[in-house]
Amino acid sequence: MRAIDIGARTYGSVKSILANNLERRPSPKRTADDPPILHPNIPGPRYYN
Repeated sequence: MRAIDIGARTYGSVKSILANNLERRPSPKRTADDPPILHPNIPGPRYYN
């Protein structure tokens, strides 16, 4: 989950997260003021209507 939260996309990034036990720490919370996550694999709100 931590890798997804911070946008880690490489083996080295995930390995570092696991080596430093960062997956056990709480991840930073997103607020309503944060920009939305835009990615072609994430459907928008109209997808479900």
